[in-house]
Amino acid sequence: MTRSLRFLFLVVAAAAAFAQPATKYQMPPKPLADLVDAPAFPVPVVAPDSQRMLLAEPPPLLTIADLAEPELKLAGIRFNPQTHDQPRQVYFKKLTFVALANGAKTEVTGLPENPRVRHIAWSPDSKRIAFTVSMPGGVELWSAGMDGKASRVGKVILNLTLPGAPFHWLPDGSSFIARLIYDERPPAPQVEGPPEGPVVQETARRKAGVR
Repeated sequence: MTRSLRFLFLVVAAAAAFAQPATKYQMPPKPLADLVDAPAFPVPVVAPDSQRMLLAEPPPLLTIADLAEPELKLAGIRFNPQTHDQPRQVYFKKLTFVALANGAKTEVTGLPENPRVRHIAWSPDSKRIAFTVSMPGGVELWSAGMDGKASRVGKVILNLTLPGAPFHWLPDGSSFIARLIYDERPPAPQVEGPPEGPVVQETARRKAGVR
């Protein structure tokens, strides 16, 4: 009995010695992190009248959550089955109007937290912009005027299954035509979220079979 307990103790101790907590993603030293996270150059979008432009600032890099979005492939097209959005596409997180005559700047406010803005389009009269905002519940249509105040356009959810802009201004600049999601579509299957760390495998200095 004593020998069995001693053997059991050795097995538990060995298992505890080799057991390792789940490895999570680690942050590099601050100087290196600051270099990688340095602000990216903004993208200019000039108004039709050439009197002002919009500076759209992208993030330095796509996040792990961005790259881990669910994705379906159909006839050369890739899309997120839950939001009908285009996955792994560059987006913008900050918008600023700039008057070309004097350089005066007006930041666009009222956006959701950590916005993912795409498909920016000026109205034909150069008085407003429209753009999409990718949210967990789908892609929303937003608009902002020269005062910098942004607001959502209705409660519609856009359909970005196909590449390209999902909306267009009408010639008078008063409204849009857009591709919308069918309200009564069944929900997409749930998938796991992004991992909290990398997959780590160790051989413990022992030879292993080829897999």
